[in-house]
Amino acid sequence: LMTINPLLEELKKLRESSKYAVAQGTYSNLNEFKKYLHIEREVEKKLKQAIDAIINLDGLDIEIIGVWVWVSGDTKQHKDKLKEAGFVWNRVQCKWVFIGKKSNGRGRMTLDQMRELHGSQKVKKTRMAEERQLLTA
Repeated sequence: LMTINPLLEELKKLRESSKYAVAQGTYSNLNEFKKYLHIEREVEKKLKQAIDAIINLDGLDIEIIGVWVWVSGDTKQHKDKLKEAGFVWNRVQCKWVFIGKKSNGRGRMTLDQMRELHGSQKVKKTRMAEERQLLTA
């Protein structure tokens, strides 16, 4: 009978869940062990900055899919602010997108296929404001 090292099991779980860390996890939701192991990556910083730049603009629907941030809703009035924050218009999806990391694909996936592959999370203004308060407290 083989014994399993609990630390190795935890590391295996972390490795499995790491591809969803940016899209589905936030620093405030990590348990103490995961906080200890968490390393903020450059792409994570870029995504946070992009979202922070537009989070208070009215009428936007913000969704993180993998390491890309997609914005829809009442975007026309915020066009200049979106561009300023690094978002570009995607004419195929008819949405604004912030590209956290360049894709290795050829751009032929639908948003639903991207969600299936990378996971997805809608960004809520109230959650972002709460996180900012936690980080500054």
